[in-house]
Amino acid sequence: TLGKIIGDTFFTCPAYDFANYFAKMNQSVYMYLFAHRISSTPWPRWYGATHGDELAFTFAHPIAGHTNSMRNEENEEKISINPWGNSNHRYSTKEKLLCNEILTYWSNFVKYDSPNGPRTTSQSNDQKIKHWPEFK
Repeated sequence: TLGKIIGDTFFTCPAYDFANYFAKMNQSVYMYLFAHRISSTPWPRWYGATHGDELAFTFAHPIAGHTNSMRNEENEEKISINPWGNSNHRYSTKEKLLCNEILTYWSNFVKYDSPNGPRTTSQSNDQKIKHWPEFK
């Protein structure tokens, strides 16, 4: 409960305030709540998704096929340079699909100012992602 109170105080409520402000200014706003618990997380199940877990998917770690690491110059040992690029993470097939979906949303957002892709009058039949509604 304390974690939810702190999360709402420092993350959720300010994000909604920010989104409301820009939506009232007739700006396109898209929000998400990443609630997926990474299958190989070391945290207990009750902990759920942790702050920043979505970054592993945003930066394609489930599908990258390599570990981001560097050599420690003192003892020549490889050390991980990020929390998701270590061999302890074994991403599931569903997580790899989720990663592709997230990458599609972000790529669309960069290219078209919308996670849904180009604005058209009809949706393409081959569209594999769910429509992401604007925040109002």
